[in-house]
Amino acid sequence: MEVPPRPGVPVMSKVYAAWLDSLPWTEITARQRAGESVKALAAELGINRATLARRIASDDPIRRGPPSIQLPVSDDDLRARHAAGTTVTELARTYQVSRATIWRHLTVQPLNTTPATTTNPRAGRSVRATARTRDYRAWLNGLPWPELAQRYQAGETIISMANSLDIPTATLYKRLRQHTTMRPTRQPADISASPAELDAAHRAGVNATRLAQAFGGTATSVTRRIRLHRQAQASENASE
Repeated sequence: MEVPPRPGVPVMSKVYAAWLDSLPWTEITARQRAGESVKALAAELGINRATLARRIASDDPIRRGPPSIQLPVSDDDLRARHAAGTTVTELARTYQVSRATIWRHLTVQPLNTTPATTTNPRAGRSVRATARTRDYRAWLNGLPWPELAQRYQAGETIISMANSLDIPTATLYKRLRQHTTMRPTRQPADISASPAELDAAHRAGVNATRLAQAFGGTATSVTRRIRLHRQAQASENASE
């Protein structure tokens, strides 16, 4: 690789910027994809590693180098297993990596992939999106959301449904919220004693743990009811 000599000028100067632009970035990016480290390339070129990494990323907006965590199987084999029905969660457990790592290997694009241009209705401007992303969104929109909402209302949990669909729980929750009323995340504690009785017992020296064992609920829920009762009493006394 032929590299023009670096000028002896400050890095903030226009001369240095022009020299940086003149470097063979296509060849540099190809070498980095082939396995050479950013550190070694930066040392060879005599530039900062952060500058080199930023230039490589801007040279290829679709695929910015291979995933940092390598798996013992090829991406094609991984896609085949996923297409056969193995979920991302199961693959992540098999190879002891995160779901995000599996998704990155599944969605990595060939180097000659041309991105499509779609319109973001919220931002009102053109955005870049790969065909795989568009297909995923179309698949997500095509799911039977009314039926999924009925399953949720019948008692099925968000986690179990997300695992069966192989989508993030946050995505499922956001979509279900558009079709049904979500269950409260915290069920009210079933405590047999009234707040006044709990307050009286607590003032007599019985701690919240003992009260929870006697009347049900948890120590936290008992403490919360006592606190709310005392706040209500304080408000009534202040109004008088």
